[in-house]
Order: sequence, then structure tokens, then C-alpha cells
Amino acid sequence: MDQIAIGRVRSSFGLDGSFKVQSYSGETEHFLTLRSIELSKEGKIRHAIVESVRVIGNSPLVKISGVDTPEAAKLLAGWDITVDRTFAAALAAGEYYQSDLVGLSVLANGVAVGTVASVYDGPQSVLLEVQTENGSRLLPFMDRFVGDIDVEARTIELRELWFLE
Repeated sequence: MDQIAIGRVRSSFGLDGSFKVQSYSGETEHFLTLRSIELSKEGKIRHAIVESVRVIGNSPLVKISGVDTPEAAKLLAGWDITVDRTFAAALAAGEYYQSDLVGLSVLANGVAVGTVASVYDGPQSVLLEVQTENGSRLLPFMDRFVGDIDVEARTIELRELWFLE
């Protein structure tokens, strides 16, 4: 199974132990098909059966077995929700998940100069941590600096080589 994080528990909601979720994709419909999820935080993993899901506005509200009070739901705030990729939001042609970028070879003028090690949310843009022979560098994931991305070929083109020097 190919697991992917689809959201993060934000806060408890109501009196039955439901919790509000921030969808990483911004989409919510895929949450309605969930029957089980994996919750993870700081290396801890918890498997859960989904009792119900409803969407209010742009926030999925999830109720899982064994969490029956607002206090219990509140303890899950900050946990990531992970599912098999088949239950994640559908992608359009040319779209990809940020996690798909990890492991891509970074090319400069067609020559491999590094590998994407991690992806971070930065203050102005997503940041790619690129591992090079000279160590790790952070690269803003912006059109100005990053060119073509080919997830199938596992490559990402760098427009500005000086970032990795």
C-alpha cells in the first residue's frame, strides 16, 4: 500500500468526539469515502475505524471509534491523517502531491546536481530540501527557480543553479 497524508486534525467539534480536519489538498469529497485511517504524530501511529464523516463549509468533520468526547478528540489535534493513496483526492493531468517530489533528481542543464530530500511549508512558498555533494540546500519551490517537473521520469529542472552552490 502507498500511504499519503491527506489532512491534519485541527480541533474537536461538537459533543460526540468528532474533530475538524484541515484537508491538505483543499478538497473534501474524498473524506466521505473513508472507512479507516491512520493517525500519526511524532513517530506515534494509531489506526482508527471511521464511524462518520460530514463536511461543513470546507472542513471535513470526522468521527472515529473509541473517541467519544470533545476532550478525547482535542487530544488528537496536530495528528496527521494518512490513508492509502487510492483514498486521496484525485489528481488532474500534470498534478502531483508534494510527497511525490521527495526522491526526484534535481537537474541543471540536464545534469543531475542533487536529490530532493524533503519538502517544507515555508513562509512565502514551499521549500525543497535538496541534498547535493556539498550538503543540503533549501530551494524555493517557485516558477522563477524551478522548471519542468516529471514525476514519472523522477526529475525536476532547476532554473537557477546558484541556489545549490
